[in-house]
Amino acid sequence: MKRRLIVPIDFGSASNAALRRAAAYSQRGGEDIVLVHVLPVISHGVIYGETLAISPALMIQLEDLQDSRALRKLKALLPAYELVPERVSIVLKRGEVAEQVLEVADRSDDFIILGANERHFVRGGLAEQLCRQAVCPLLACPSGDVPSEQRSRAVVAVDGSDISAAITRQAAELVGPDGELELVHVVDPRPVHHVATSIGGAPSNPDARVMAAIADAANNFESWVDGLHLSVRCTAVIANEPPANALLNRATADDLDFIAVGAHRQNSEQDGKDDHRSVIGLAEAILRHSPVPVLTLNR
Repeated sequence: MKRRLIVPIDFGSASNAALRRAAAYSQRGGEDIVLVHVLPVISHGVIYGETLAISPALMIQLEDLQDSRALRKLKALLPAYELVPERVSIVLKRGEVAEQVLEVADRSDDFIILGANERHFVRGGLAEQLCRQAVCPLLACPSGDVPSEQRSRAVVAVDGSDISAAITRQAAELVGPDGELELVHVVDPRPVHHVATSIGGAPSNPDARVMAAIADAANNFESWVDGLHLSVRCTAVIANEPPANALLNRATADDLDFIAVGAHRQNSEQDGKDDHRSVIGLAEAILRHSPVPVLTLNR
């Protein structure tokens, strides 16, 4: 079954950027595009501050009016973005946006391309909600994103786990055979913060075991990358800084197309259950702060 590109549309600048990205991918790979527009549920009306009940007949009329207007605007997007009508389907939903989008994107081989409208430092937006729950990859595109017409380049956070292998392969597919991946593996910076510092007037020396552990991590990382057998050009990087910094510092590169990061669900050592406090911490941080699109996968 052919992969579908699921694009939530709210007619804002960010969803327009997501649609541009979906159009480019569809032209290159021939995927079908599903435009999803979520309308509010009509339950009551407010006139001059007074809440009024709406009869079922009037509610149906209002919903039909909303549907027809939304459908007309969605159909107008096809020629505007040079979409092939035979490859595009339109879905109108009502209710909570994240829930309705996830109901459409219900296959693991789907691919959600989302306009990241909300970039809050304290609370998450739609991108974070979908990232936590989607069964398929998600690419969150900020306003103004324009897909690269030249060779595509992505930075991928990897740690040797199955999820990072999956996100790396997904990133390789997106950049294409002429693209390039920079695979960034972070060695925990805390054990080596004291290196090259002076404590109590005497230079400190790194513990040989710490340096040996870093060397082992580098060797294991190289073997792990070789084992992926990727068909794109790869550069492996060992970083010694907080993971979010390691990725976001590279987001300012002029030729960077997107950042890719896997979303982990770590098991609690105490009770064997999911520790929801640790769910997608890094992915969420990147989604909130990255100036370039972010690719995530949580399975």
